[in-house]
Amino acid sequence: MRLHVLGDSHVVSLALGRRALPAGAWPDAVPIVKLFSFPATLKPFHHLAPGGVGFLDENMARRFLAVSGSAVMRPEGDVFAISLPFSTSLLLWSATWRTHRPWRCCAEGLQPVSDAAVTAIVREHFRHAFAWLADLRRAGVRFFVVESPPVRRDDIGVKKTGAPEAVLEIDRLARGAIDAELAGLGIPVLRAPIEAYQGLPRASFLRPEFGEPSDRHHANAAYGALQLPRLLDFATCFDDAQGTPARHAVTLMRAEALCAAGDTEAGFAMFEAALAEVDLSTDRAGFAAVAERYLTAAARGRDHVEQARTLRERLLAMAGGVLPLGAELAAARSKVLLSWSDRLKIYQRALHEGAVAPLRAEAVRGGLAAAITVRDRGALHFFVTEAERLREEIAAERDAAEIWRLLGDALLLLDLPERAGLFYGTARAERPAMLPALLGEACVALDAGDLAAAKAGFEAALDLPEASGDPLLATLLAHAADALAPAPVQPAVEAFVFTHLHRKEKLQVFGDLAGPGLGLIQRTVMTMRERMELRPDFPITVLYDHRETEENAIYRRNLEAWCAEAGLGLVVNHGNGLRRQWLDAMARARTDLVLLIEHDLEFQPECPPLSRVVETMLARPDAFYIRYARRSNVVAGYDSILTQGRRDRESRLCRTPTFSNNPQIIRRDYLLRVIRPLISESTAADQENFGAGGVERTVNNRYRYVESRAGLPAAMRLFGTFVWGHPGEPRTATHIGR
Repeated sequence: MRLHVLGDSHVVSLALGRRALPAGAWPDAVPIVKLFSFPATLKPFHHLAPGGVGFLDENMARRFLAVSGSAVMRPEGDVFAISLPFSTSLLLWSATWRTHRPWRCCAEGLQPVSDAAVTAIVREHFRHAFAWLADLRRAGVRFFVVESPPVRRDDIGVKKTGAPEAVLEIDRLARGAIDAELAGLGIPVLRAPIEAYQGLPRASFLRPEFGEPSDRHHANAAYGALQLPRLLDFATCFDDAQGTPARHAVTLMRAEALCAAGDTEAGFAMFEAALAEVDLSTDRAGFAAVAERYLTAAARGRDHVEQARTLRERLLAMAGGVLPLGAELAAARSKVLLSWSDRLKIYQRALHEGAVAPLRAEAVRGGLAAAITVRDRGALHFFVTEAERLREEIAAERDAAEIWRLLGDALLLLDLPERAGLFYGTARAERPAMLPALLGEACVALDAGDLAAAKAGFEAALDLPEASGDPLLATLLAHAADALAPAPVQPAVEAFVFTHLHRKEKLQVFGDLAGPGLGLIQRTVMTMRERMELRPDFPITVLYDHRETEENAIYRRNLEAWCAEAGLGLVVNHGNGLRRQWLDAMARARTDLVLLIEHDLEFQPECPPLSRVVETMLARPDAFYIRYARRSNVVAGYDSILTQGRRDRESRLCRTPTFSNNPQIIRRDYLLRVIRPLISESTAADQENFGAGGVERTVNNRYRYVESRAGLPAAMRLFGTFVWGHPGEPRTATHIGR
């Protein structure tokens, strides 16, 4: 195979990148040539010639002859990497966008433009380029298209429109239309590297360090150096069957057989021998084959994790920092080799850079799972779009039901319940007893307010052995089903306030409130009564965790006097720790709803009256726990994702995927049936986070377990955990124990 890289002015960054690569990283025999400027392709520039395709433009013909030795592009021997037709600059600079915008980002006073209209504009704009590529395809010329670099934030189009988001949307639609046209012609496309984007591919600008400083739309040598190794990898798909992969096939199979039989030492030695025979500078295909299969064997199971990590780092260094896609996917398949965030990037790369069909479905499945696990909304949108684009392809996969279920979970997290329901139904059509899909349908019903259907779904899940045989799942399902048929009575409420001696050395900001004085707890109770608008006789019990020290004795005497004066109940325990304090509160609670409050809070004016929260819980029997947030309602810490469906918006609630011992109102039945069994015998985390871990970590470990069995949306509804307020709203309580 002889490879030629040619096309419009975007090949210049590739030529510059070639010089930036280490010696031998780019084959000397592979030329990189600017064949034409893009405007030259806006008129007819090619013709059909005997045996191939020639050029009408004399400059193009002369340049091509100089690099290839022929005036005609022929089907024999050569492979061409062509930079065309992804040059969207002239489209972005059009005066049209001063008065018109794509409908998704159309501002007031401008005319909206449909996706179909943009597609028609693109087809007309690139018609001569498409005609050339179509004739090359019909003539049997071996070639693929290299996508142009991402659009830049300082692009002239941004200056002309004054709307960066509009430029991104025009560019996204244009590139999507080009994709569709090339796919229809059966032309492979090497996408721009995902690492070159500031954010998600085709939804963000080129990273500034990859911009050519001399203009506003080209990339630089660093970008070229990033793309060239990928280009070589991509070109190997045109190699013949007698290449290095075939020569090493027997060796690789023997190595795999040895590893499968348990003789990993001999198997790895054979892989090393195959790797040593590969000349990376001339045989990227051989390197890709050996790297993929070696990593697959090394990453299998947990016995050789460190060895597999070392191997991957070594392969990355050999490949100039970018592994062939097959090898990266081999690493991503391991559950222990890479972080979920790293796996997410690999799956995005696989779909963005055009993995072959069997790997696309794998990337969708892995990407959806990774995006849900790391709670990345942008990635969720990306993989949802890719899954729907590849729907027919996924349907042919053996594990299609699992992909449909993950797609349903992603859509529900993005507050698209109707579409989620369709995919849950598709999953169950293939696997009727699929527990996460059945629960997904129950979640969709719950979010729509159809409590009877949700209850029936939870009860049906209980009939599945997968759920009935799991004590925690069975408890959660039974509790959730029972909760959806509540008695319509006004619930009673009481409060428990947990306190202990908070010494001054622990308080960096509010040192004046430290024990043995009562500053912390007095401010907590005072602001709770005021902000929640509690009646004077509202029942509040203080649970004090005593230690046998002189300071504790003073604190206890102060506490006894104040509680008697303030009309508060007081319980003195000895060396309990927070977990056992919670258990004591559960044993003492007698009301339907319980406020659980620690002693170092100042409730803010934004804190809602208790009566309003109680009314919400009466209207929302699926809300088992509502937290008063100690920070604004943003994605951070335990609140790794916040979701809000229609009913949540009406109730002024956000769902959160974790349980916290921060101030909360919680159902007593939920405390006794769900939380108490989880923490009653668990002592492992009692000393973490000043004792808070005994509650939080213990419950959240089981929360994550349920997520792994039932899916994140179902886990969030079975645990029924909410934060008060809409996304972005300010905190309702401030932590003053610091």
